[in-house]
Amino acid sequence: MTGATNENEPWLTKERVIAAGIGAVFGGVLEYVFIGQGATIVAALLFGLAGAFVPILFE
Repeated sequence: MTGATNENEPWLTKERVIAAGIGAVFGGVLEYVFIGQGATIVAALLFGLAGAFVPILFE
């Protein structure tokens, strides 16, 4: 990712939404596996958000 963007290209594309959704689910699964059933909904949301942004960083 070079930082150069096309002004006509929308930031929120279908591919990014799908990648973020997969990342959020993956983050939620990791949270459940590592923290277990005592996890709070806040921890699940944080892991999900982190997982959602990982694919965007590596694009």
